[in-house]
Amino acid sequence: MLPAITGHYVILQPIELDIKNAYRRYVRTKGLPITQPINTCDEQKKALVSAYENRPKAASLEWIDLINYNGLDSCPFCGGDGARTIEHYLPKACYPEFSVFSLNLMPSCGGCNTKRNNINEYGAPIALLHPYFDKALLSRVSLYVSIKAEHGVPEFGALLYDQSGLTEDEICRVDHHIDSSVDEIAYFNKCQALFSDVRRRARRWPTIVEFRREVVLYEFHLCQESGDYNSWRYAFYHGLTKLKDEDINVLVVDVLGTQVGW
Repeated sequence: MLPAITGHYVILQPIELDIKNAYRRYVRTKGLPITQPINTCDEQKKALVSAYENRPKAASLEWIDLINYNGLDSCPFCGGDGARTIEHYLPKACYPEFSVFSLNLMPSCGGCNTKRNNINEYGAPIALLHPYFDKALLSRVSLYVSIKAEHGVPEFGALLYDQSGLTEDEICRVDHHIDSSVDEIAYFNKCQALFSDVRRRARRWPTIVEFRREVVLYEFHLCQESGDYNSWRYAFYHGLTKLKDEDINVLVVDVLGTQVGW
């Protein structure tokens, strides 16, 4: 692919070997922002960014558009709904050489993409989690929403996770990733929307035991089956499963069983 790019953007030919070596370092360091950016002139930087933005077929870059057609229910970075844009794990403003490097491009949602901006630039003290290279760590993180129930009004706290079995460095990276990625307004609105849906469905079940089994545990089971342990939907139902029956009852008692048989 690189020869096609430098063949189309001839100004990149003098640094083709540098770019190739940078790709190799990226893999060796698992994308961490510890690799020093290569030396490029302004015109070369513009060419690399242009290659990403225009994705010319002559440079064999039309594949980038396919990243948007990902079929994902949640954002690989923040866990919010969908993945509607393309993320540069190492920002192209700092690392133009990775502007069209496949391992540096991945789907994400617009909200968290904007929030992170260039936080993962060269020399960043704490690296974001990489959806590819940090898969093993991500598989050990099971998010849940801290939910408190008082007077029928839920209070949605921060995204939490069981830290047992994780090292201090891993916990630091996970916390940094959550803080840097989660759009608080979008997160609250999603929790509120899921809660409203739960209350509507509570009308069909006459007891809290049945409601827990048929709605809360069933939905959590579906989330587990999907393998998407870091989505906000998973975290919401995971949080509900941690509540006692009497706490769940406080949240739905006024609507529980009001439309049984419907």
